[in-house]
Parts: sequence; C-alpha cells; structure tokens
Amino acid sequence: ITSDSRNPSHSKRPNMRQLGSSQVELHVLNTTSSAASLDGQPQVAEKPVEAVEEELRSLKAGQVLAANYVWAEMRRDRRAYSIGLFTVFLVIMFVALLHNNVLKAPVVFFRLSEESVGETDLVLTPGQSSGSGQNVALIVSDAGPGGLPVLNHTHLNVSLDAGGREVSAVVTGATSRLLLIAKVQNPATAGNADAPEATVIVLGIDSLQEKFVDIGREWPFGELAADECILSRSVVRQIGMDPATSIGLQVSLVINFLDIASTLNLVTLEPDGSLSAAETKRLVQLFAPGTTDTWDDPITLDVTDAILDGTANANASNVNISVIRDTLREFFNSTLLDDQLDNNNVTDDDLRDALQQLIDDGIVTINGTSLVFNETIGSLATQQLAPLLTNAQIEGDFTLHGTVETPDGKWASSLGSVLVLEQSVVFKLARDGLLDALDAINNTDSALLNLEGVDFGVLGDLGLAQSVIDDLESAANNSGLDAIDTAETRDFVEGMRMQDYVLMSIVQYRDRFAAYFADLEGMDTHMIKFTDTVSEAVGVDYPATFTTPLADALTQTIFIRYFLDNIFGAVVALIIMLGVLLIYSLLLNDVESKTYEYGMLRALGMKQRTLIQILGTKSMAFAVPGIGLGLLFAFLFSIPIEQRIAGFANVATSYSFFVEPIIVAVILGLVMPLASNILPIRRALSRTLRDSLDVYHHVVSDVTVSVQRLANLGVDVWQTALAVLLVVVGFITYYVIPYSFQFKKFGLFLAILNAILLGMLLGLCILAMYLQPSMEKLMLWAMLWGDHKRLGVVIRKNLSGHRTRNRKTAQMFTICLAFIIFAGVMFTLQSRSLTDNVRVFVGADIMVTAPKTDDFLDEDEMSAFLDQEIRRRASGDPTAVVLGYTFITYHIYKNDYVRRAHIANLPRFPEFRNFIYGVQENYLDVTYDQFYIPTETDSDVSYPKTSEGDDDAIKVLFTDRGNAKLPEELNGIRIPDLITSGRFWWLQDTKEEQRAAVESAYRDYVDVIISEALRDYASVDLSTPLNMEIQEYQPQSGFIYYRYYMCKARAMVSKVPGFFFSSYQQTASIAPILIREDSYYRILTSAYKQAGVTPPPKAPKQRLLIKTAPGATQGQREDVINGLRTFFKSDATLALDTNALVTSTKTAVDLLNLFFQVVGLVAMVMCFFILWLSFSANVSENAWEFGVLRAIGLDSTQVTLVYVFEALCVCLASVVLGSAVGILVAISLTLQMQLFLENKFVFLFPHFLFWSMVAASIFVAVLASYLPARNFISKTISNVLRRQ
Repeated sequence: ITSDSRNPSHSKRPNMRQLGSSQVELHVLNTTSSAASLDGQPQVAEKPVEAVEEELRSLKAGQVLAANYVWAEMRRDRRAYSIGLFTVFLVIMFVALLHNNVLKAPVVFFRLSEESVGETDLVLTPGQSSGSGQNVALIVSDAGPGGLPVLNHTHLNVSLDAGGREVSAVVTGATSRLLLIAKVQNPATAGNADAPEATVIVLGIDSLQEKFVDIGREWPFGELAADECILSRSVVRQIGMDPATSIGLQVSLVINFLDIASTLNLVTLEPDGSLSAAETKRLVQLFAPGTTDTWDDPITLDVTDAILDGTANANASNVNISVIRDTLREFFNSTLLDDQLDNNNVTDDDLRDALQQLIDDGIVTINGTSLVFNETIGSLATQQLAPLLTNAQIEGDFTLHGTVETPDGKWASSLGSVLVLEQSVVFKLARDGLLDALDAINNTDSALLNLEGVDFGVLGDLGLAQSVIDDLESAANNSGLDAIDTAETRDFVEGMRMQDYVLMSIVQYRDRFAAYFADLEGMDTHMIKFTDTVSEAVGVDYPATFTTPLADALTQTIFIRYFLDNIFGAVVALIIMLGVLLIYSLLLNDVESKTYEYGMLRALGMKQRTLIQILGTKSMAFAVPGIGLGLLFAFLFSIPIEQRIAGFANVATSYSFFVEPIIVAVILGLVMPLASNILPIRRALSRTLRDSLDVYHHVVSDVTVSVQRLANLGVDVWQTALAVLLVVVGFITYYVIPYSFQFKKFGLFLAILNAILLGMLLGLCILAMYLQPSMEKLMLWAMLWGDHKRLGVVIRKNLSGHRTRNRKTAQMFTICLAFIIFAGVMFTLQSRSLTDNVRVFVGADIMVTAPKTDDFLDEDEMSAFLDQEIRRRASGDPTAVVLGYTFITYHIYKNDYVRRAHIANLPRFPEFRNFIYGVQENYLDVTYDQFYIPTETDSDVSYPKTSEGDDDAIKVLFTDRGNAKLPEELNGIRIPDLITSGRFWWLQDTKEEQRAAVESAYRDYVDVIISEALRDYASVDLSTPLNMEIQEYQPQSGFIYYRYYMCKARAMVSKVPGFFFSSYQQTASIAPILIREDSYYRILTSAYKQAGVTPPPKAPKQRLLIKTAPGATQGQREDVINGLRTFFKSDATLALDTNALVTSTKTAVDLLNLFFQVVGLVAMVMCFFILWLSFSANVSENAWEFGVLRAIGLDSTQVTLVYVFEALCVCLASVVLGSAVGILVAISLTLQMQLFLENKFVFLFPHFLFWSMVAASIFVAVLASYLPARNFISKTISNVLRRQ
C-alpha cells in the first residue's frame, strides 16, 4: 500500500497518515518482488529463507484468525450465513440435477425412437450381393428352386458363431421374422354377407430367441402355442369384438396364396390383383423348371380324315363336315349358333358356315391336315391355373391370447395392424400355401382335359365330346403339356428348413445403450464397428441389404437434443449470474454493515491481507458445505427422476451420477463465491481508518482502490476487455462458424447462435438500466393515490439515495424476466415448429402413401369407402369422422415412360428438372391450409378463399381453366410469325400446319402453380409464358421423344401443405409444379401412346389425404385407417396419423413446460433473497431517518409503505423493462425461425409463465421490503434514533 507519492521505499505497515490519504493504490505484482534499477529495468530481489518462513507463518496465523472470526460470526449472524449457504446449495443442486438429466435425455429419445421403428439394431433384408451384384438368395440346401428372394438365416447364425469372441463381443445375437398379408374375421359373423373383416400384417416371431436378444423389453407375453395369436386392439374393435372380453375367443385368419407369392417377390400382380400369363409362366417355371419350354407352342388337332384333298386350303368348303360333325356340334355349342346346334336342326352347311366364321375371325386356322387353334399351351394353362391360384387360400382359426394397443418397440409402428404368431406357425401356413399351389399346377393336365368352363374368347363356354377330348389329349401330349411335373419341387418344399428361408434377419448390438446414448459422432462410430463386424462375419457376398433403423431414427432427433443442450446452457448461465449477484450482494452488505468493526480490527493491528483472508474464508464457508449439500440433494432428487426415466424407457435403473455434472458443480461452487468476492474486497480495502471508525459514514464518501496488474505498463482493463472481446468475436465469426458447417458440427453452430442471442439480451438489459430511474418515477406516479401521494417526496428521495444498492436488484429482476420471456418464447417456438413441420410434411389429418408405383393406391375402392363414411357422418352417425379426402398423383417422371420433365421460360434458360404433380380441386379444403402461403396471384381473377382467407389458387386451376391471359394477350392472342422457311427432313409440316400447331399451343395450354423459388432463378412470374418439356421414353427402341406444352402460371406460392415449396432459389431445382389431374393424365397418356402401351384408365395415385372431424379420437382415426388397409396392395403402403404423431411429443412438451416453471421458481427465490438483502441494508442504513419520519408524525404503517412502495417501484420498473427486452429478443428469434421455416409470422407469448413471474415478483417485492421494516415498527422512536 503506497501513498500518492508512490515512494518505493515505503515501510511494510502504513501509518495513519498514509491510510487517511485521499487516494490509495494497491499494486499487485508478479510472484516475486521487484525493485527499480538505475536504468529503469526491474531487478529481481531474492528473499532470505527466514523471510519466506516468516511470510508462511504470517499467512497461517492469518488464516487461523480468519477461520475463528468467520466461525464466531456465523454463530452470531445465522441469517446472513444461511442465505449464502442456501444460495450456493440451490445453484449447485439445480445445475447438477439439470445437467445430469440433460445427459440422460438421450434415453427418452431412444425410447421414443424404439416405439417408432422397433427395438432392432440391424435389419437384414434380401438385397443385392456386393460381390455378384445379383438379387438372389444364398441357398445352402442341395435342392430347391433357385433365386428365391429370401435370406438363409442358418448361414447367418453359423457365420456369426464362427467369428468367436471377436464377434460375440460386438453381437448379442440374431433372430428372424416372417411377414405375410392376411385378412381377419370374427367367426361369429363370418356367415353374414356384410361381416366385417380387417387386413393385417401377420408377423411370425421366434419368442424365445427374441427374448434372448432383448427385443420387446415391454412385451408382456411369452411363447405362444400353435393355435394362439396376439392381435392389435384396433383390429379387434374393427371386426366387432370387445378387446376387454375377447381373450380366449376365436378369430379366423385367411391368407391368399398370391399374397404370399407377392410378399416373397415371386410374382408381380396386376393392378386388380390378378395373375397375368407372364407371371403364371414365371410361377410354373419356378416350381417346375423346364416345363415351360413349349409354353408358346400352339394347340393343334389332327383331322387328316376330315380334309378331302389333303392340302392346306384355309377354306371350310374343303372340310368333310360329316367326319367332324360330332366334334363341331359340341365345340360350337351355343356360342356361334345361338343354342340351336344339335343333330336334328343343324345342317352340314350350317356347320361349314360356322367353321368358316371361325377361320375368318382368326380363331381357327387350317394348316395341312390340322386344325390349328390360335391359343397356346401357355394361354390354355393360364386360363386354368390363374383362377386356381388366385382363389387359393389358407384358412385357420386361432385363439386370441392377448391384445395390444401399441407395439411398444416390438415392431415398427408403421406396420399398422398386426397379428402375431409363432414363426413356426407362419412358416407352416406359407408352406401349406406353396403346396396347394403345386397341387394346382400339377393338376393342370386334368383341368386341361376337362375343358368345361374354359374361356376361348369368342367361343364362350366349351364342352367337348370324348372323341375330341382324346384328340386334344394326343395333341397336348405331342405339345409337351404333360411335362409339368412338380414332384421334385414338392419334395423340396416339404423338406424345407424354416431358418433357411426368411424375409428378415435382425442382429442386435451388445453395447447398444452406450451407442444410442452417445452423440452423433459416437453413435456413428459404434454403428460402423457393428455393421463391419457383421459384414465381415457373413461375407461380402451375402445378398442382404443392411439397415440400422434405430440409429437412423435417433439421427432425426439430433437437432432436438441440440436444442435441449442450448436450453441447458442458457439456464445455467442465468442461474450462475443470479447466484453471483446474490452472493456479491450478501458479501457487500456484510462489508458495509461491518465497516466499523473492520476499522477497529485494523486499528488494533490486523493486516489488510488478513482482512482479505476473512472475506475469502467467509465465501468458502458458503461454498464448501453448499457444494456438498447441493450434490447430495441433487442425487436424492435424481432418484425418482431416474426411476421415471428408466420406467419410461424400460431400461435398468442406474442411480449413479455422471462425472461431468459433479465436476461442473464443484468448479461452479468454488468459482462463483470467489468471483463474488472481488468487488467486496475492493470496497473493504478502499476504507480508510477514519471512514471505517465513523459510525455515520456514507457510501458516497468512500475512497476506492485501484487493483491493477503490471500497472507500470499502462494497460487499461476496459480497453483490454474490449480488445479481447473483439478478437474472440472475430475468431468465432471467421473460423468457428465455418468450421461448424464444414465438419457438420451443428450443435456448435446452434450454441453460437444461442450465445449471440443471450449476449444481445444481456446487453439490452444493461442499456435498460439507463431507463430504470425514469421508469421508477412513472411507476410511483401510477401507484400513489389519495393520501399516499404525500409520501411521494420521501419515496423519491429514497429511490435516489438507494440507487446504487437498488441497481443490483433491478438488474437481477430485469435479466430474470427478460430471460424467462425469451426462453419461454424460444421453447414454445421450437415445440410449435416441430408440430408444424409434421403437419406441413404430412399435409392432412391422415395420409396414405404408396412409395412404389407398382403399389399405387386403389382410388375407386378407397373413394367408395370414404364416400360411405362421409354419408354416415351426414346421416348423424357420431362414429363417422371423415369430412373429406383428396388424391395426389406420383410426380410425372416416376412413370416408366417419362424420363424427365422440365419447365422454364420460353427460351428454356436456365433449364432444370421439376416434380410435376396432379392434384384435385378440393386439395386445400382437405389439407392444413393455414400453412398455405401464396406470394403472387392474378388481381384480375376472382379467387375462391381458403378458411384462412387466402386466395385458393388450386381451385382456380379448375374453375378458371384455360382463361389465363398474358399481358401480350390482353388485346387478343397474337401468334408469332414463323421464322422457318423451306422443308426439312425432321419438319415435314407446311407453314400453315405449323401455324395451326402454334395457335393450338397458345390456346390449349396447361394451367400451373409454380414455386416462388423460380421467380429469380428462372426469371418467371405470372406474366411469363412457360415452356414445359416432357421426355417420353419408348422402351422398344430406346429412343426419347421430346414433347412441349405451353404453360401459364396461375399463382406463385412459397408453401403448400404436403409439398416442399420454398421461396429460396436454392430449391428451384427440386421445386414442385402443381397441375390439374386431367392435365396430368393428358401428358401421361401421350407418353404411354408414344411407347405403344395402353394407358391406365386413371392417373396412378401415390397419396391420399383425409380430413377428419376436430374431435375425432385416435381410435376413430385408426378405424378409418384400418378400413383403408383392406385396399393396400403391399406392406410398403403406409398410413400416417398426424395427430398421433403430434400427440407423441406432448409428454416432452409438458415436461419442458414444467422445467421452465421450476427455473422461474428458482429465479424468483434468488430475487427474493437479493431484494430482502437490499432492503434490509436500506432500512438498517436509514434507521435514523426511519426514526425521524416517525417523530415528525408518520405512523409505522406509512413508514412501512415508504419501503414497500420503493420496492414495488424498483420491481415493476424492472418488470416493464425486462418484458420489453425479452419481447424484443423473442421477436428477433421468431423472425429468425420464420426466415428458416418460411411459416407465417406468429408470436407465441408464454402468457401463463409471464404472469406467474409478474405475480411472484410483486409478492417478493412486498414481502422482502415489509420484513426488514417490521423490526423497527415495534421499537420506540428514541430507540430507533439511538440505533438500539
């Protein structure tokens, strides 16, 4: 300590004159003492060993003194110590508990993902072999049909076992599953014509093996008997049974053979579910190899005796009718002779005429000595075999062992309605179906020879005489038809081992919890290790497709986890800030209240170093027990939370604490009090003995001390802090942010954005302090009415005199309120954006989608079902919930005969592909039209309005079709002059024909709705004529033909529910184009005709969107979905219930709401303490003024109101300023989110949380000001004036 003279030769202990000087400086030097040499360079002075030992003894003695002093003070003033201890305890407990639970948050997402995709780590399905590139199965058996698209699970198990410890350390085990499509009926109503039935997925599981590999942790059922099943409750209700009383009852299962064959990819069914001739041949070839070699040979009948001249004259007059009269009599029965053919009334000439008619129609050809029927062995077999296979069914009754509402991770929820059987039972059903099919194929010979009912086209029903049957048998034998022999295949099927032929193999990861609870990089590392181990074990040629459904599902939740991490960081920052302010206020009040005491100690010889030790020891007295108690209670409170999380995720309960929260809590508990000590130490050291011993001292007369390091260098603290801040900001901007994008560290990027927002919030709160005095006066003016106005002068003087102390309280309240509003809006916005994104993606309450074009939706059947539901609701049936529906086509070039589709301006520059969809007129009536955002519509057209009041551009495509006028067409369509001359080999039309084509193009255009992204990227708008290019593919020649359509935009949009529209031009290359369904079909028909293929009767539909009643329950929506499942063509067709998806997040949203309530409560508790400390100090310091006020006539109530009104002014002013700051930052956040999501601007204010905080603030202000003033109310005026 030196005086202003800065004399380097000062004594170790300052005298009274030095202590009483007006300016005192404390020089904090380096670890060694320094002295100035003659040349000004610092020299290091070595201390003797005795001096060092003396210094250590002095430090030890000072620390002992500080400990004894603090212990005595703790016993004397328990309130102050309790507040400090409680503050550290509360901060440590809350931060440690919060941090530990955030680290366990992946458990929640892990379970939610399991419930969505199932508890399966690695799924193997038949796929391409990486070695051969062939989509074949690896068959180990010696016999059997080649090319079955199944997996050999036995080979998989053998390969994994052969891997030894290296594989067993990674792999828990493997199991297999079988899936079939079937129908379920209630046996009690099976005989009724209108008996309800449901389409289900039959899931064959190995219960014991799945229990061993830990699939279905919440599955309550054990191994099923051969006649038992588990059924989804929605199906039980659909077939007219009560789930509560149905256990033990029978259900009927019906499986069609063609469904089995289709599931096994053995055949591809026609759109109506029938079997084509080509697919019939494929089945016969599969099960009876070599028997289809003569499949295309014609059927001939040797009629040598019937031909007179033996020549190949295709003329019925040369045929001896009398020889084949009996044949023709039966052969042409009722078809050509109108049921008049018999021996009595039909002449030879009649028969000759009939035969000639057959020859003329191309049904029969006379070839030499044979009648050649223009039917082949294959077509005849198809007519017999296809109906048999189509109608082949496997039926069985099963006892209902149990019902399930949700799969709970046993299987993927996307499977929908499921009937569970043991895998051995399902395999037996599938094998029986194959054997029945073999019987049908094997019996084709006898079916052929008994031709009753065979359809020969124009011949109709056919009945042959025995002689003709003999001749046809001979012809069939000569044609090789009797070569169909399935005996070998039957032997193979009967001897099949179940595990050799499965549709799905599942392999489980041993260290799965560590993998799924890790971050994204850690999970990827685990999955790479896992899949590499399995792939190396089974071999690179194993023909399977590897998928990791659970890891993929968790990847989709990574941004939610980032969001929670940011919330945790922001909350911890707030709690730390409040804790530091509270402990700082506590220590500062202690210093100010004990100024006289510290002065006397210093007068008695206490060193200032010892005073620093006292204050440091006092802060550690808060910290050490606070840390211990905080961690203890954090652990105790974590026990029920851990039990709840473990019960929800159905994992083993672990009560251990993560190490990271403990380390953070200990560091925080030690650093927070030490950081709070800096200013109180400066205040204590700034007291002169004269001021310290003055019992009537005032803070304004304090002498401050400058704490500097290397002061001789002239380093300014604020300049240094600003420089460091600028360097940090520059480094983050130019390195960390690009680094986060380059290496996909999105968590780091979001943390930076969150830190920027918090910095903006803190900066605005600091700026708001300049408005605090004016706002306090405004609040005082608003509160004082009647007689209380007389207190205004006193209250204003108190506000001015207590400005410094009240500023900390105001800052704390302002920051707390601003953060609560900001965080509440951020959370509400994030949770809202999650649900909104789901609704925008799905588009409506229910979506049915068929990803594969071969499985396109059955529009007629589904429409009939939904129309019936709509009629039921119109008739008043409360169980009917369908309000409307609409279909959407596939995008145009997903069809086989369209390769590309482009739309651009007339010059077609720039040109890029587009996804063109056909929609129906009622699209926006069915979908969530609140997410429909048109950016430009035609002001000259009267648009229908959506429920949100926007222009319905999709309806205009239908109601105003063909009426769009471009600016250049306002005075009539002007056809441009042709610039071609002459004739070219590729352009054979004349000029007039060309002109007619151009005129047709201008008038017969296509109305389209385009994305706002195309405006700048493609230089188009509603006034721009558009050129659509369709590339039509002809598979026979491999040529691509280009066809052009003129288009006119009826609207530009930035968002449409169910489609990915955007206003950013970066998305122009994937922007959807919406056209009418009939325009889509016209374009599609042209492509089909160019390919020489008959177009379908309607445009194939990919998606079905359904609008349900607002009050529809999940069960009612499931009934609608189950009714539609009857018309699904494969298990690849999915049905999504939007409300169910949104409801699944409700638990998480409610928990986060509770979390913010707890954060607000903790913040209010700290605000209460700091306000209490502040007003306790105010009342204590102004005790003499308190007595004077009472002496001049104010009663105790009025004096108390002075302090209450003062507290309310400070609190309410902070509420207003904090709310303004919070709302401003929240609006900035909302605008940022709206910029990314492109939704309509909606400010979601957390009303309940805000008003709860305001009410708590007022309560805290009144209570914290009343309690300190109450101590003086009971005292006499004289005692108050004497401070007794």
